[in-house]
Amino acid sequence: MRAVQAQEFGGPEVLKPVELTSPEPEVGAAVVAVHAVDVLGLDITIRRGDGPELFGTVAPYVPGDGVAGTVVAVGDGVDRQWVGRRVVTTTGTHGASAERVGVPAEDLVPVPGGLGLTAAAALVHDGRTALALIEAAAVRPGERVLVVPSGSGLGLMLVQLARLAGGTVVAAARGTEQRAAATAAGAAGILDTASSDWTVPLGAPVDVVLDGVGGATGHAAFEVVASGGRYLGYSGQPGPDPDEARRRGVALFGTEVVHLGSSGATRRLTERVLSEAAAGRVRPVIGPVFPLESAAEAHAAFERGGLVGRPLIRVDHADTAAGHDELIGLVERFRQGFAAADAELLTGLWADDADDLVYVAGERTRPLRTRSEIARYYREALGPVRSVDTAEVTDLSVEAAGDRGRAFFRFRFAGREEASDERFDVGIWITALARRRDDRWVLVHYHESSPGPV
Repeated sequence: MRAVQAQEFGGPEVLKPVELTSPEPEVGAAVVAVHAVDVLGLDITIRRGDGPELFGTVAPYVPGDGVAGTVVAVGDGVDRQWVGRRVVTTTGTHGASAERVGVPAEDLVPVPGGLGLTAAAALVHDGRTALALIEAAAVRPGERVLVVPSGSGLGLMLVQLARLAGGTVVAAARGTEQRAAATAAGAAGILDTASSDWTVPLGAPVDVVLDGVGGATGHAAFEVVASGGRYLGYSGQPGPDPDEARRRGVALFGTEVVHLGSSGATRRLTERVLSEAAAGRVRPVIGPVFPLESAAEAHAAFERGGLVGRPLIRVDHADTAAGHDELIGLVERFRQGFAAADAELLTGLWADDADDLVYVAGERTRPLRTRSEIARYYREALGPVRSVDTAEVTDLSVEAAGDRGRAFFRFRFAGREEASDERFDVGIWITALARRRDDRWVLVHYHESSPGPV
């Protein structure tokens, strides 16, 4: 498989495209076909060789941690329903910048419908970190919140979540693009930290400071916190004097807020922010996106600074084995839908774009051309089913090229009918056509070569 590897510790130039062995699913683990990887400051720190013993990294290594992609295989002890599902996950400080990664199944978080994988990748770290900070700050409606800095992917997510909590947000940024992005994210006021007296336009103290800069900028931000307010410093730099904070009645929070520790806390925050994004209540701001082979350029751009949003590394899978495996995942979800006699799950496999032709044809059915007709077809077909003991796919043949794919397979569906308790056992040949839509494969046509499933 294609990957990027840091041949040694140093500058961006140490990152080189390489071919590595694709991971196999271990017990309790899954293999994910990577769609996108986020680029973090931590990636830069590790690549430079700052404290390698702290992160357990030995060169050569594959950089990157946050991943969005599709599960293509699972090991023993893992529910096969994961296969074909879109997920986000982390690889543990390094290992992500590759076509495929192997991760513990417990670290998989499903990506909800309506949210693309590129957007999900931008939320892997920024979303859960921002949500942890907002929850710790306990932002209340009407409070003034100062976000420093606000132009990064994390800062822009903080602006949105603080506003969603009812706060009035003042954003500190540098440059025209960052100020414009903060305004678009919902900031009611903008401060330019390039000025030595950048806090003066605030006029009045704020209730909450979210500081990811530290140093002189962080100290200036601390000075404008009102008595009874909260200051959350997550830069890792030395924070305000605790004695001074107690004297002024300001609650101090440090990096412990963003070091989540338990996988349960990480999952809860990740699931919640993905849900908020899928519902359109927050929107991850995606910075420049670099192809996998240009990971060195991604690191260099991050180090130069001034970026707006979260930079990402994109992993293209057109005409590769990953597209083939993702189509197999689609067929697997088809099988699972019948095994569970779940009409909604089966309907969800179909494209809902009006430009797509949604079409089902079989000897016992008329052509169906809309998603609602397909939903009704599945409900009527599965309604008489009392129990299912067999739903299996055999003789599977899959072809994938770019955004188009085809699957040809034999499907056996058996169980008992509700009214008569009589057994049914049907074997059919299916030809299914699929298109890639919003980072996932969806059905646009299938034809049954024999009578319908029940």
